[in-house]
Amino acid sequence: MKKTIVGLLLIVTVLATIPSTFAYDTSINVKNKTIMIDVSHGAYHTEVENFKGNLTEAKNTVVMLESDLLTNFTADADALFMSGPDEMYTGEETQKIKDWFNQGGKFLFIGGDSDYGGYFSPVAINNLLRNLGANIRLDSTSISDETNNDGASYRVAATQPGTGDVATKVTEGMEAGFILHGPCSILGINTTTAVPEYLDLRTATLPNVEILYKYSAVAVAEDSDVSELPTDLYAESETEGNYPAVVLETISNSYLVLAGEAIFTDYKSMYDQFTETGEYNDGVTYGQMFVNNLINYFLGEAQAPLPIVPVVAALALFGGVLVIVRRRK
Repeated sequence: MKKTIVGLLLIVTVLATIPSTFAYDTSINVKNKTIMIDVSHGAYHTEVENFKGNLTEAKNTVVMLESDLLTNFTADADALFMSGPDEMYTGEETQKIKDWFNQGGKFLFIGGDSDYGGYFSPVAINNLLRNLGANIRLDSTSISDETNNDGASYRVAATQPGTGDVATKVTEGMEAGFILHGPCSILGINTTTAVPEYLDLRTATLPNVEILYKYSAVAVAEDSDVSELPTDLYAESETEGNYPAVVLETISNSYLVLAGEAIFTDYKSMYDQFTETGEYNDGVTYGQMFVNNLINYFLGEAQAPLPIVPVVAALALFGGVLVIVRRRK
């Protein structure tokens, strides 16, 4: 019996020293949900096969809105993901989204992009947000970080999880941050004034608004296209760093998550376990875990991943040792 115990301890010790490629993985735990992905409005970063595959593998239905929004729009869908739309939504499309969202219990994720080179404008997204009654907006800057990145300052790491109740749940299991490729940041807005006033969410507090993730304390916001717009607020601020990367707002009992980048796409390994160059966090990124945690929380309950492989292997070896011991008897 003593030999059996010693053998088991040795096995567990050996397994504990073997790195598992799944130790930081996660899974989509909700099923039988309908998720729409809109890439119909000049969207950026629309490679979503990995994301789509994980959703369907978990027994969810994915509806792609590709040629136009109205054709396949599903009124009873549970979630809608938008990948950096850069073209205005029509009045009919906006009303369709608004009616869907205002049913309550819906999850809307919208990703933006930086203003680098003037290729992307947040106007279409911000107009949609205004019609939804949201108090958050995409800014029109480019966030860079010379220290926290994956090989280039524009391959920015979002390094700081929020401290609110929801942020704590949707960042569960994350031992580091994730990489965003050329992202922007998120502003608040006060619409009660004669001219809408943009707000610095690092200092302003808005009802039903919570920062889920931030860039590092040394990140920099730049007005890359030199537009000098009111939405360039962070670029004009004397205080650098800690810009909001992903922000939640609860509206009409539905959930809006606005991000500086469409991090659910396959582009540049946003929705993955590994970074592009391996320079950030020894090549491990938690973008996939973060997005899956969002889905698990807003469409069900957030669950942190478990290191399944070592546990299963240990149990299997444990069984093998018992068989050997019994045969010897």
